[in-house]
Amino acid sequence: MVQFLYRSGCGCECSYMELSLCSKCHLSSCQECQGYEIISKYCPQCEKDTSKKDAVYCHRNCFQCPRCNMSLKIISNKEESEAAPNKRSYSFKCQGCDWSYCTSKVEKVKSLTKYVMELESLTEYHKRFQSLLEFYQTKNSVSKLMAKQAAIDFQSLDRKGPDTWWKRIANGESLWKIMDEESPIQSETLMDDVDTFPRLCKLRPKYNYSCPYCKRSLTKLDPKADVLKWLKTSPAYNGIPRISVIFHPMLKQKCQQKFPLDDSTVLLHMENTRQEHNMTVKVNAEESLLVPDYEVKITFSNLKQSGSHKDHVKQLQGILRSMPTCLLDTSPDVDKLMRVENTRRLGQLNKAVTQPVEYLQIIDEGDGWVVIPLKIINRKCQYELNFLVHFDDWDMGITGTLYL
Repeated sequence: MVQFLYRSGCGCECSYMELSLCSKCHLSSCQECQGYEIISKYCPQCEKDTSKKDAVYCHRNCFQCPRCNMSLKIISNKEESEAAPNKRSYSFKCQGCDWSYCTSKVEKVKSLTKYVMELESLTEYHKRFQSLLEFYQTKNSVSKLMAKQAAIDFQSLDRKGPDTWWKRIANGESLWKIMDEESPIQSETLMDDVDTFPRLCKLRPKYNYSCPYCKRSLTKLDPKADVLKWLKTSPAYNGIPRISVIFHPMLKQKCQQKFPLDDSTVLLHMENTRQEHNMTVKVNAEESLLVPDYEVKITFSNLKQSGSHKDHVKQLQGILRSMPTCLLDTSPDVDKLMRVENTRRLGQLNKAVTQPVEYLQIIDEGDGWVVIPLKIINRKCQYELNFLVHFDDWDMGITGTLYL
């Protein structure tokens, strides 16, 4: 797939919408290299906030399906017989798939969460996990004792372990000969098709991100569990130019007379996202890709908002002028503003045909955007591109990869 991906400060390749721009140091970053802080955790089902930042699951009887992670519907089935009038069972039904589970008849429980955790603790899987946990804790303590030069103190070892281990270690036998990874319980005894229990609903964290270079805050979320609102954002479209690849078939019928396009030409679309500032871009690439050797200036005319009908029409005209020519609708049944813009673009193209052709000149340009050609000399799967961007108030550099 032909595309252009930006490269952040940590070296990760990401799309335009995954980047953030710091308003202080004017450097771009992604979530892989940004600093983050957990401001709160909440349950997606009951939407309750938890005060413990180290909590993982919700303990308010919220469960999710072990197959599809959808929420479960809980039904209490009360026993009608006189022999057990206070006993009841609990049914769990997934609202996404056909998974269901029903507990045995028990006395009324105060917390379903604790009851399900007790049922899980009685399974072979949980016993296997506890055995391995004790095994590796003992192995870790023995390894630390053997690394010391002093004699081993047998009184400090775990009393649950077999005594033969300590005797063999005292006689100088190697640890890897004594400790067997499968010694607590054989894994073959576990069955894959055992009945699974409802899973506790996992809490979802909310993060605040900061710039990895100057530590300035980039994004802030409302810490309330039932509110999904950004208190502060620093997206890429506040200053980073938007760069994309335009495919030839969409531009061939419009520019074929003036610009012969073949398979060795790549059209690069660059958009100025800062509407109140002019932008100048210089493109550099490796030797396998020929780029224009001149600076490209991209301007954007500001449109003041007003309540009159004429000003609204001007705003719509400005939006159409900010669209590349290859994306305009040329069908005969379009509205009047689109037909007027198509006629204006056609007049510009006819005027350009009468002018002398310059090598690697601008293919198309408009209000806040340009389209420039890149000539492939040696075809490869990817090409490295560098952009030196100059604004009226600050400069920045952009690095990315062009995939063909």
